[in-house]
Amino acid sequence: MTVNVLRPNGTISAGDATFSGGAGNFHGNTSDDSDTSYAELGTQATLSLGTVTLAAGEVTKQVRVRQRVRSVSSTATSFAGVYKSGDSFETAKVQNTATTTITTYTGSYVPVTWTQSQIDGLTLVAWRLAGSVDVRFVELYVDLVTATVPTLTVDAPTGTVTTSAPTASIAYAPGSDGGPKTHHRLKVFTNAVATGGGFDPETSANIYDSGIVASSSVSIPFGPVVDGTSHRCYVKAAQTINGTPQWSTWANSTFTVDTTGPDVTSITAVPSAGGSITVTVNRNTGGPAWDAVTVERSFDSGSTWEFVRGATVTSASNEFATFAANTFTVVDAEVPNGRSVIYRARGKLTTQVGDWSANSAATSWSSQAIWLKSIDDRDVSRTVTLQVVPDYSLSETQTQTVAIQTETTTAATDLEALLGPPRRVGIFHVLGATHPVTVADGGSTLLLQYPATHGLTDRYLTVTGYSQGFIAGPGQQTVTNISLRLFSVETVTVARPADTASS
Repeated sequence: MTVNVLRPNGTISAGDATFSGGAGNFHGNTSDDSDTSYAELGTQATLSLGTVTLAAGEVTKQVRVRQRVRSVSSTATSFAGVYKSGDSFETAKVQNTATTTITTYTGSYVPVTWTQSQIDGLTLVAWRLAGSVDVRFVELYVDLVTATVPTLTVDAPTGTVTTSAPTASIAYAPGSDGGPKTHHRLKVFTNAVATGGGFDPETSANIYDSGIVASSSVSIPFGPVVDGTSHRCYVKAAQTINGTPQWSTWANSTFTVDTTGPDVTSITAVPSAGGSITVTVNRNTGGPAWDAVTVERSFDSGSTWEFVRGATVTSASNEFATFAANTFTVVDAEVPNGRSVIYRARGKLTTQVGDWSANSAATSWSSQAIWLKSIDDRDVSRTVTLQVVPDYSLSETQTQTVAIQTETTTAATDLEALLGPPRRVGIFHVLGATHPVTVADGGSTLLLQYPATHGLTDRYLTVTGYSQGFIAGPGQQTVTNISLRLFSVETVTVARPADTASS
């Protein structure tokens, strides 16, 4: 900070003052640093002040008044105050009881935010406030403290950035009073505008403007901005002096946006256990990393595509997929038995989306079993034996009953988990006998898939209820003396459930 001492340089009104020595006038006698000259005053005088020219990036911070005075005899109250043009009350003052000894009295600093014209128009008023004893004004001073505003450079973004929503990094240097950053404003212009004639970051047309943001951060995210274009990022920052943000000049950096996303080098698809196809996606390790992968399938050689469940928007592994730094694997259990399918994939890194990969080779899985699969939990999907094959083509909306037979082993427990928790007690009839059973109020969405040789269409089902019973005992049906469990499952066909995790 800089203390600028302003001295009287003109007498506007001398009141009833008399002068001793020196220049023989009020302003000269009170600005000559001599105790032998003075202005003796019994009323009021008004003086003009010298000025100081603010340098670029310099602002006013505070002001105070000093006076060196004595009374003629006894004591008297003396006053000196500095006034801004047009004000009827002083901005800062010093007021004291003067004695017959010459003494310098100093007032308190007062915060000010003055323009250059206001500094140039300052006046100083001196008077005797009370008493009949005159005051001798020996010297008068106005101390105006100025400070420099902060400076900064924009260190990023520069060069080519691979996101349309980059972050600006600034190096902030406080002004001379050491104040921290309290505000910033960021604007982005096309390079063509910024290098054109008449450019002004305050007024020229921009493509992004953060507005004034109260923040101490030196990292400023912004965007999105246009891909494939060269831009200028302009930033200014402020520190707060006397409650007012004092701004640096604009600093800038040049950058180009190229949002080519994470590239996929290869995608393979092979039949796997559980009536499914395992799709493996490999990343181009020389390009940007990914934090998500999207996989799609096509049954018509790429004319139309649909999401593969479990190709998610997050980097976490899930029920269907395993996510790693350079490899993403998803198990697709919804491909119909024996049907040829191809896949494509692309990576994503925050706002960067890569290009679709080349299509995988066509593949399929094949099984002679009938599968009942959970859409939410493939670990409980399993093959089943149907006593009667339901004909859903007869009605798309009416409830159809699926009769499922299984051995009374762990497989039966798995099937119960697949169908959903039973909630009601009922009676199940098997071969003329009655057995206690439970009936579910509702269950999960299932996928019923047939072998290709059956010529039947796969169906997504909602379980509305099921009954279960045993076949065992003398005179009843057995298969090599192994007890069987029967499930009578009430279902309604539904559309393929949306994969809300995909994007």
